Amino acid sequence: GIVMDNHKLVHKVVQQALRHRSVSTQSNGHMRANSSRKTEESEESRSNSPENGCRRIFSVQETVIDYLIKRDPNFQAIHDAFIIHLLLFLIFTFVKDSYTVGRMISVYRSGFGSSKDVINVLVMEGCLLLLAFSVHPLFKVWVFIRRSAQFLVDITFILLYATYVVGTLIVTLYVISRYSYPRLMVFFIVIEQFRLTMKSYSFIRENAYKVLYPWHKDDTSGPAVWYAGQMSPTVGSFSQYCYFLFCPTLLYRDHYPRTPSIRWYAVILYFAQFLVTVWCCTFIVTNVLYPLTMKESDIMHSVMLTVLMAFISVLVAHTSILYAYLNMWSELLCFADRKFYDDWWACTSFSSFYRKWNLLVHDWIHSYVYLDMKKFLGKRLAVFSTILVSSIVHEYMLAMPLGFVLPVVTFLFAGIGMFFYVLKPLAIRRVSNLFILGCFSIGTAIIIFCLLMEYKAREYCPLEENTWANLWTPQAPSCYVKSNP
Repeated sequence: GIVMDNHKLVHKVVQQALRHRSVSTQSNGHMRANSSRKTEESEESRSNSPENGCRRIFSVQETVIDYLIKRDPNFQAIHDAFIIHLLLFLIFTFVKDSYTVGRMISVYRSGFGSSKDVINVLVMEGCLLLLAFSVHPLFKVWVFIRRSAQFLVDITFILLYATYVVGTLIVTLYVISRYSYPRLMVFFIVIEQFRLTMKSYSFIRENAYKVLYPWHKDDTSGPAVWYAGQMSPTVGSFSQYCYFLFCPTLLYRDHYPRTPSIRWYAVILYFAQFLVTVWCCTFIVTNVLYPLTMKESDIMHSVMLTVLMAFISVLVAHTSILYAYLNMWSELLCFADRKFYDDWWACTSFSSFYRKWNLLVHDWIHSYVYLDMKKFLGKRLAVFSTILVSSIVHEYMLAMPLGFVLPVVTFLFAGIGMFFYVLKPLAIRRVSNLFILGCFSIGTAIIIFCLLMEYKAREYCPLEENTWANLWTPQAPSCYVKSNP
């Protein structure tokens, strides 16, 4: 009887423990979901704070992928498998080109063009750099002579800088329209023109504050505290400005965290990954997604491939630029802050996804566009205006190499995307994450498909003359009708 009583007592204790564990597990799950939502909301509130948002503090940190590779062998295996598949793409391209066109670099030549094209683009890059270098001495002249006639000198300097920005834009447009450079090289020119413009603007904004509102490094408030010692009260030197023009960030600081030395093996590794990813991205677009004709069967085949491969192509492009290329320059310049993006693949809201996808551009837009607009328009209109400006800039960067304007990016991100932007994450984190990734995959597939169809239509059904109206008028519907009687 005593044994039976003890058995019943143990059974009762075990059942109570199991019920308590089930309840605690559910409560912990809800707590984790709530904490994740609170973390993203607190992150959003911090990024929207003028005191913290426009004064980013740089620190020694590595990219998210490198962090996960070092600490998680499972992620390292997935990353290595991804690299192996990219190498297989590379080998397949070698074999395909050797049989079809007789040489093994046709894909690269289609993107970069001949050696003469590369040299001409590098010369133009040098001219853009020389113009960007001239911003620093002109700024020093403004600081020196504004003591006598501040208003007149300030207006003159603003007009000179506006002339520099508009002049580089006009020259870039003229060169692109005058000379038939390969599409990838045109994209490189446009990116460089915008990169140097954004960098020079950040240098002027950060250093003009020193001149207009002087401060001391021993102050207990203001810039002495905001920048955590990364800015000095005096205007940055020319060497600091030159370093800023090449380092992988768009926000100017007098001092950045640095690594002790250059790891040349890492430079070679990142450069090799950059070449492989560029090669594979070019291969996917030109050999997999690009339709052969405007026939209905070829278009349907392209639709299915684009839905399947759009996310992969964007992921390869993201790895190429924001991981391999920027890390290579970080190693060469001993730049220690390498958080160029965050874990965008784990986001549960579009607001956090927009921030984490590209931290370099987000920090610049948030500091110099959103916060300025917020002072006059309020938070909601400032968010919409910022996304609209970003979408228009993306349209320009796509229109220059493609040769036409198709505002599908603006329609999806500044139109439909604004509706999803204001949505709060769902209670179940995994469902919210799957929804974000699904919408991103569908959106990128629509963008890539529409742009490729329009480009193929203008190639398959050439226009009699290139007018300003034809630049904005879609040709894919009419070409489709002609090709499918």
